[in-house]
Amino acid sequence: MTFEFSGDAALSWYLTPEERKGLEDAAKTTVGAEATALRAWWDERRAATSQTA
Repeated sequence: MTFEFSGDAALSWYLTPEERKGLEDAAKTTVGAEATALRAWWDERRAATSQTA
């Protein structure tokens, strides 16, 4: 899963601990909500498939 980071980030291979923490926090916030929605969709599809089998 990917996400768009709207903050500032270094363009080098090395990230400071603060930059890394900022990216991790943004990813958890963004991807967490999307992952919950994806899981609900997947569970619905799986339930619908098992009922038709």
